[in-house]
Amino acid sequence: MPSALDLRILAADVARLASDAVDESLFEHVDGTLRVYHWARQHRTGDTYCLRYDYGESLAAGPPSVVFCNVVSKAEGDFADWPTGPESFFKRPPANGPTGWVCTPATREGVQHHAEWRDLAPVHPIRPLAGVVASLLEILNGRDVPQRTQMRAAS
Repeated sequence: MPSALDLRILAADVARLASDAVDESLFEHVDGTLRVYHWARQHRTGDTYCLRYDYGESLAAGPPSVVFCNVVSKAEGDFADWPTGPESFFKRPPANGPTGWVCTPATREGVQHHAEWRDLAPVHPIRPLAGVVASLLEILNGRDVPQRTQMRAAS
């Protein structure tokens, strides 16, 4: 079970991210957990994605586990809920496990696959989620992520 301090720190960071959001991002902190859902709009295309951040039992364990999930149900593991590229960052399911994973120094899975990234994770003791969100939004809003509707029409 997460400590009361970790819960307060994450709740405060989520509240600050929500109040600072200029890109229509929405955040939901799941009560009693270190899990947060983030609905983010890709600036270039207008597509909305839901990301799930989960620190497990302790913020001190390092960066959160991050996956894309369904924007309505929050269900994980559907290929259609993920951006199509770049594959170097977005390891979509089912080819990359049942829920997929995001490969950056800002995620637990990225650090697990690249030991050399352990010291690069954007972890801040007071704003643990802010750097992770910024890192993932930078990738999501990059040129290499095509519009989701174009991707689905082509499949």
